[in-house]
Amino acid sequence: MCLSSTKHKPTTSTNTTTNVNNHNKTMKSATTTIRSRCRTSILTCVTLLMLLSLSAAILPTVSALPNNETPLLPMTKRQRNKRKSTIASFSPRTTILPITPRGGGGGGGNLNNKRHELDEDFLPSEHFIINKRRPRLAFIGFVRPNVGAIPPMSELQVMWWLCNLRGQVKRLSSAPTGQNASYMVLGRKYPYGVDYGNYMHRVAEDIDAAPTLSSLLQSSKRNKHPWRALYTYCQGQAHIPLFRLRGPFASKMCWDVTTNELWDVCVRRGAAENIGLLSVTIVSFWMNLAACLLECLWCLCCGRRPSFFTRYG
Repeated sequence: MCLSSTKHKPTTSTNTTTNVNNHNKTMKSATTTIRSRCRTSILTCVTLLMLLSLSAAILPTVSALPNNETPLLPMTKRQRNKRKSTIASFSPRTTILPITPRGGGGGGGNLNNKRHELDEDFLPSEHFIINKRRPRLAFIGFVRPNVGAIPPMSELQVMWWLCNLRGQVKRLSSAPTGQNASYMVLGRKYPYGVDYGNYMHRVAEDIDAAPTLSSLLQSSKRNKHPWRALYTYCQGQAHIPLFRLRGPFASKMCWDVTTNELWDVCVRRGAAENIGLLSVTIVSFWMNLAACLLECLWCLCCGRRPSFFTRYG
C-alpha cells in the first residue's frame, strides 16, 4: 500500500501542472483575440469618421438646398477648364475683398497718441469707407462707435457706397475728412472711433436719406398715428429705419417699423426717462432758438445774410 500510494502522488502533480499550462494558453489566446478585435474596431471607427468628414466637406446638406436644386458635386477636369476660361474672360467692375485692416483713420491720424496709432493702418478718408483714388474698393464695418452698434453703421455705409457707385452722393465742397471730421470722438483714443449719431447723420445727409422735421410732420398727417414718427426720431436712437423714410432707399415698411416697433421701445422706457429726455430736448430747442436770434442780430450788425440749417462735415 505504501508503494501504490507513492506512485499516485506524482500523477496528481503532473495533471495539475498540465491544467495550469492549458489555462494560461487559453487566457493568452483570449487576450490576443480581444486585442485584435479592439484594434479592428478602432480602425473601423476611424475609417468611418474620415469618410463622414470627407462626405460632409464634399456634399452640402441636401435638405437645406432650395427647390429644384441639386447637390454640388466635385467638378470634372473638363468642367474645371471651362470654368477657368469663363473666369479669364470675365472682368468685374466691382470687387469685394475680405480684407481686415488693423484700424487707423484717414487723414494722417493723431501721432501724439503713439500707443494706438503708430502700429495701425489707415482707413480711407471719406467717412472711412472709400478713397477717392479707388472708389470701388469699400471698407465696411471698420469704424467703432462710442455708444451704438456696428451692424446699422455698416448697413448705412453700404447704402452710401451704392449711391457713390451711381454718382448720387452729394458731397460738401469744404467738408473735413478723416480725423478732422465733426463725428470723431473726443480724446481720440482710437483713430477710427466716431460718435454714433453724428456719424450716421453725416453719412445719411450725403445721400439725402436723413429725416427732416418737415418730412416727419407731413408724413405724420397721412399716418394712422400722427406725431409718433417725430417723437421716435427725437427721443430714440439713430436706427436704420429712420434713414429709410426718405431718400434713395425709402420704404413704406420702415414707416410701419418706426411708428410701431421703435415707438414701443420708446414707450417701454417708462414715464420718468421719457419725461427726462423730453425736458432735455425742450431745453436744447430753446438754446438753439436763442443761438439763431443771436446770429440774426450779429448778421444785422455786420450786414451779412444769416444761414440756418446748413450742413457740416
